[in-house]
Amino acid sequence: MTPASFLWAEEAASTQPAPIAIAELERTTPVSFADEILPILRKNCLACHNAAEAESELVLETPEAIRKGGAEGPVVVPGKGAESRLVQLAAARQQPAMPPAGNKVGATALSSEELGLLKLWIDQGAAGGGPAIARVVPRRSLPSGLQPIFAAAITSDDQFVAVNRGARLFAYHLPGMRLAGELADPALAGEPGKHAAHEDLIRSLAFDRGGDLLASGGFRTVKLWRRPRSVLEREIAVGQPAQVIAVSADGGWLAVGLSNGAIELRGLGEGQPVKMLAGHAGAVTGLAFSADSARLYSASSDKTLRAWTATDGAPLGKLAVPAEVRALASIADGLQLAAGDADNAIRIWNSASIVENAADQPPLQPVRELKGHSQPVTALAAAAGERLLSGGADGRMKLWNTATGEMLRDFDHGGPVVAVAVRPDGRRFASAGANGIARLWNPDDGAMVAEIKGDPRAAQALAHGDAAVNYARACIEYRKEEHREAEETLKRETAIVEGAHKAKEQADKTLAEKTEKSTKAVEARTAAEATASAMAAVLQTAADKKSAAQAALDEADKAVKQATAAFDAARAAAEKDKENKDLAAARESAEKALADSRAKKQAAEAALKPAVDEFREAERKNQEAKRAANEAANKAKG
Repeated sequence: MTPASFLWAEEAASTQPAPIAIAELERTTPVSFADEILPILRKNCLACHNAAEAESELVLETPEAIRKGGAEGPVVVPGKGAESRLVQLAAARQQPAMPPAGNKVGATALSSEELGLLKLWIDQGAAGGGPAIARVVPRRSLPSGLQPIFAAAITSDDQFVAVNRGARLFAYHLPGMRLAGELADPALAGEPGKHAAHEDLIRSLAFDRGGDLLASGGFRTVKLWRRPRSVLEREIAVGQPAQVIAVSADGGWLAVGLSNGAIELRGLGEGQPVKMLAGHAGAVTGLAFSADSARLYSASSDKTLRAWTATDGAPLGKLAVPAEVRALASIADGLQLAAGDADNAIRIWNSASIVENAADQPPLQPVRELKGHSQPVTALAAAAGERLLSGGADGRMKLWNTATGEMLRDFDHGGPVVAVAVRPDGRRFASAGANGIARLWNPDDGAMVAEIKGDPRAAQALAHGDAAVNYARACIEYRKEEHREAEETLKRETAIVEGAHKAKEQADKTLAEKTEKSTKAVEARTAAEATASAMAAVLQTAADKKSAAQAALDEADKAVKQATAAFDAARAAAEKDKENKDLAAARESAEKALADSRAKKQAAEAALKPAVDEFREAERKNQEAKRAANEAANKAKG
């Protein structure tokens, strides 16, 4: 060993930790893996020996994984804790000692008591169950610039759409083309006014059928958001029928104009008293707060305008006007008041003139009069800039420039207008009429955007119901048409089947007839063939008889010829020797033989004739039998 290597070995030996004593614990109760062993392993071992990062393929998260061991084999021997490699390595009695010295996860060597508890657990069988180790992934805030839109949902009535921007959630009102609001979880901190709805990116959105419930989904999280409808926040009772109401710009004050000419002024905070403002001699027909919410202006059918201090309801002054006022609006940042009068005109007044006219001075002249309605002006609303919206009993809504008195646009509501309104951004106007119809208008081109009759939700539900009924009717008609076509098809197919049945019956009948004819033809052919065969046999017999008769005739003819020759010879001999009795006797014998042979020939000739006749008859019948057999065979084939 070189000096350098010796020094390295000496240094390495000096860095090896000293063995740790294993405490002997005296206890009879079982050691709990989940409550006693797992906390020790979690603190000192699981950073390197977990299911995700298993060094040497060894996992120490559960008893099952510990008993299974790792790449170098088992680390525990149940029942033998002192011999188990897990205890030996943790006690630095085998190398490398665990956990390693100078590790980066802050693990420390086990104490004697901890080693004793681990050894005792193994001695008891290394049993028990423990929960799976859940890896806690720390949440981090999303980058402010990460705002992708991953999801969108729309209500069934096409009124609202929800979209995400990163972890934020927004709802938009579609008919009005405006932001309805942002949905945020108060438990999630964020920039002022920009609380997130989820901790991470929102990836899915869905409305329920009614559009009141919205579900948003993120990483392992689904949240439900309910949209309030017609939520009664507060109920305020008034002593007389309310004619008009107004709320201050800061939301702190509510004024209610009554039919008896009084005004109820109340703070909207808790426990504030109601102030009764008296002064008008007729029903209050208009109310308007100043821009700074410090003053309240009122109009009445008694042809006066009045000013009040909003904080205490003290009267500031009044102004007599030429006609009954039907509507009132604060314009020009509260510096002017517009009064819609019963004489069809709109009069513009300086707000300060009401206060300055506190001593009942002679009637003042308005700043400007706007004339265009043909019937009393019934509703007013301030628009952006120097614009004013008015509604009249003549069914018209008009847009005015209050600085010049010019009428900018005229809208036809179609019935007496009882209320007008302007959206905060000025992009939409609304008119409501005594005919039960509300209309939404585009101020840029004067086009009607939407019309509402009655309850929009009921109308929408009715429209959906009508659509469902129409769809059902269409389905019924479609099914009826299908049924009619099916019936026609059934009739055609039934006719085809019936025709096929008839054709089959006719074919069966024809087949039976043909079969019968064929059977008869076959039988006739068989009989004809049998007859032909029999007639052939008869012909053969007749031929044999004819042949035999002919042979007998030939023999008889031969015998006649021989007897004739013998007779001629005997006669010749006898004539030569007439005296010779023997020759005479021979002549007589030859003559007799000749006569006998001729008699036989005649008999043979007589026998031949009927044999020939019989043969000819047999031959004729045989020919007839053959023809009959051929005809029967042809019929049988056909």
